[in-house]
Amino acid sequence: MIEAGRALAFLRGREYVLPEDVLDVTPDVLRHRIVLSYEAISESITPDQIIGQVLKAIPAPEKPLEAHVRIAAAG
Repeated sequence: MIEAGRALAFLRGREYVLPEDVLDVTPDVLRHRIVLSYEAISESITPDQIIGQVLKAIPAPEKPLEAHVRIAAAG
């Protein structure tokens, strides 16, 4: 996921990775690793729904660069 996040950051024109880059590639990286139970299949639950629930439960790290940009702009 980290390497995919780095590639996405590069495609977005940055030399550094933000949490959003990793979050944006997470469903594509994890989707094929989830094996649904028969119960989940019968309830029409998708791997993307499960990944979405997990991502909502785990907060992304704060962006340390944002604080530095605000300080530099104010100074």
